[in-house]
Amino acid sequence: MNTVIISHRPYSKITRIIWYIFYVIQVILVFRFVLDLLGANRSAPFAQFIYELSYPLIRPFISLVNPSNIYPGILDWNIVIAMLVYWILAEIITELVHALIPPRDVHHTSI
Repeated sequence: MNTVIISHRPYSKITRIIWYIFYVIQVILVFRFVLDLLGANRSAPFAQFIYELSYPLIRPFISLVNPSNIYPGILDWNIVIAMLVYWILAEIITELVHALIPPRDVHHTSI
């Protein structure tokens, strides 16, 4: 006779939401990074949209380090640092959720 243990983890939805938000932030920052790298025209509608959307995310990191000039654009290290910081924050928040919310019910089922 086998025993199956089923535990319900209420934090799994919370952690999925945290990581979903993290991935959205990363995609926005990657778009900005690539636009800078390629020297995109900042007055183009799509570029304006990305720069305006990403500005609040990158603002704390602006002028932290100098960007590197590469033809045809720039390599903005501030965006890379922001991406790393947001990743670390997502990891910390996820671990806090796991620590603060224990598994709910544990069911033992015999097969």
